[in-house]
This record gives sequence, C-alpha cells and structure tokens, in this order.
Amino acid sequence: MTSLHALSSATQRRLADAGLDAEAIEALVRQAITEDLAGGIDITSTATVPAGQRSTGEYVARRSGTVA
Repeated sequence: MTSLHALSSATQRRLADAGLDAEAIEALVRQAITEDLAGGIDITSTATVPAGQRSTGEYVARRSGTVA
C-alpha cells in the first residue's frame, strides 16, 4: 500500500481560509486514492510519473458560478 503524505500546514491554512474542513478534505482525497489504487498500483501513473516526484495541482472554475 502506498504511504500518503499529510497535508502541509500551508494547505491546511488555505483550506481553512476558504471555509473548508481540512480534515474532511484530506479524508475524502485519501479515500479516493485508496479506491483508485484498489490495493495495487496505478499503471498509468507508474508508467508516466517518476517514483520520487511530488506535485501540486490547482483546480479552478473556468467562469463565475461554476462549481469545480
């Protein structure tokens, strides 16, 4: 099973500043990753992403009124 990093304090702060529950968000993301991996490896990620790479992403709405 893959070991997942805890949310950084900066990420926790950003989530809190946005009015979101950092613990709930972290639990949801962990659940989604666990489901995606289903106890194994993600073949696409293994083939395309270096093993030691850590990345961040930003999800934004394309226009006002859109839920992202």
